[in-house]
Amino acid sequence: MKAQLENKNSQLDSLKVLYEMKNGYIEELEKRLGTEKVRQLEAIGYIENAPSKNGYTFKITKRAKRLADGLYGKKSFFDLVSDYYYVKIMGVNFAV
Repeated sequence: MKAQLENKNSQLDSLKVLYEMKNGYIEELEKRLGTEKVRQLEAIGYIENAPSKNGYTFKITKRAKRLADGLYGKKSFFDLVSDYYYVKIMGVNFAV
């Protein structure tokens, strides 16, 4: 159970780094996340690669951007009110 939780946290941290960078050189991403993690992001379809004269580049895919927007993007006023209503008033707990 602990290993699954650590793996999930690692995945979310990787997605956050990818969301902040959006695009750049693979080498820079590998320095921040490690080669193995970058290959995992490629395998699950979160980044796309392209060669250039200065080295391989990457960009975040629409799928990864949509997921990261939901997790890390700004929340609207309606989202905040809705969250407050369900958590504080209705007592709904969304723990995993």
